[in-house]
Amino acid sequence: MKLVTVDEKMIENEQPPQLPPATRFQARIGNLSWDVNLIDLLLYLVTPIVLAITAVILIFTSPSLSAAATKNSINCFMPAEFSNNWIDYGHKYCLSGHAELYEDLNLNIPLSNLTEFDLDELYHPVDINSLFPTPDAPFPTLILLAALCLVPLVLWRVIAGRLDGAEFIINTSNEPNGVYKGVTLALWFIITKLGSVIVCVVLILKVLNVQAVSQINTSSATTSIQSMNQVEDASASVLCSFTIRRLGQNLHRYTVQCLITQELVTPDDTLQFIAGPLLKSVLIWVYGVTIAISVNAVCTLVISLMCFFKSYRLYFIKSKIGKQNLNKRGAIDYGLGVSGVMVASLGARNGGSHQVRDLIQQLCDETTSY
Repeated sequence: MKLVTVDEKMIENEQPPQLPPATRFQARIGNLSWDVNLIDLLLYLVTPIVLAITAVILIFTSPSLSAAATKNSINCFMPAEFSNNWIDYGHKYCLSGHAELYEDLNLNIPLSNLTEFDLDELYHPVDINSLFPTPDAPFPTLILLAALCLVPLVLWRVIAGRLDGAEFIINTSNEPNGVYKGVTLALWFIITKLGSVIVCVVLILKVLNVQAVSQINTSSATTSIQSMNQVEDASASVLCSFTIRRLGQNLHRYTVQCLITQELVTPDDTLQFIAGPLLKSVLIWVYGVTIAISVNAVCTLVISLMCFFKSYRLYFIKSKIGKQNLNKRGAIDYGLGVSGVMVASLGARNGGSHQVRDLIQQLCDETTSY
């Protein structure tokens, strides 16, 4: 028969030590959604979705030169002796993609006797897409801005993730470094909120820049096309050489002056009439989010700073407990500390008021029996 000593029996029946009530409360309140509220989600979640959708719309409405070139968008000026049939043929042939394009950068191109020019010496082949300004859809910039909206939240999660949620809510009276830890993490939290405001300001500046560049590109394209159609800018003209049958079986090569119309640059005016109002709507949205985020950051800053004053902490605790427990305000404040009341205040402000009230009431009950 094995003899069991008193010490061994005590070890077998040893129960895990119960945490003080304040520590258990800290563990529970650490799960509150105190660092992000619905206003923060406007920047962290909704705004990236808005920017991404805007970028997708601009991708599908951006001008396509290859698609526009299939339209009858080139005006060819031909010698007067050509009949209308030859003119129609020139229109179709210039658009067929089989003609050779030449650009004159210095000379004024006459409208007659074009065959007297040596095309190999005076002109050179050019890419028609490189001749004309095309409004660029700013979707890469919008995608980067959408990613920028998540930077404050990601940085905060990385910083806060290094500390346990309950460790932030420390007993400032029992731990010498408690105040330092609470102030440090609170400072990082405030910087994160201010960083959200900075991101909103950057969004406004970038969207304004995107909108201005889009308007300038569209205006530049329209002006250039109008000047080309009025033969004010000879350097933007092209020569279209093609071979036709005129008399019998004899082949004749003719060169005509061609000008590109507006449809080649902005087909159906989709970019001009969709991108402009769309970017204005995005800008209005960013303005609204900036105002909301700024007010939210100020409120968060005020609450965080007020928690360093004992009078506010006692006032907050008083608002969450019954009249019969008013004499326990000091004990609860001692157990929670500055950071605990700060988390409870922000958690109550972020929609968890009833949950915070229940948790503090439980702490009152546990404090009675402790």
